[in-house]
Amino acid sequence: MAREPQDPDTTEQASLNALDHAIQAAKAGQRSHERPPAPPVGLSSGMRAGGELIGGILGGVIFGSCTDWMFDISPIGLVVGTILGVTAGFYGVYRATL
Repeated sequence: MAREPQDPDTTEQASLNALDHAIQAAKAGQRSHERPPAPPVGLSSGMRAGGELIGGILGGVIFGSCTDWMFDISPIGLVVGTILGVTAGFYGVYRATL
């Protein structure tokens, strides 16, 4: 029983079809691993908002204390610095939660 010669066009087409199926399977497997799992949104946004608020208040208090020390205007600098720090902190929280 001798083998009959196969048509080269059908052999090439079968190879191309097999390659196309392999590429599609590889793309489908790659799509499932494209995105890493998302971090917990609630915790990270809460930590950022808290950091913005605390940082703004501490920055204002430090700035007010330094102003008091440099100009010898004891409570005024601290009060103004604290008010500015609280305002900046709340603005930072507002920006962080948008």
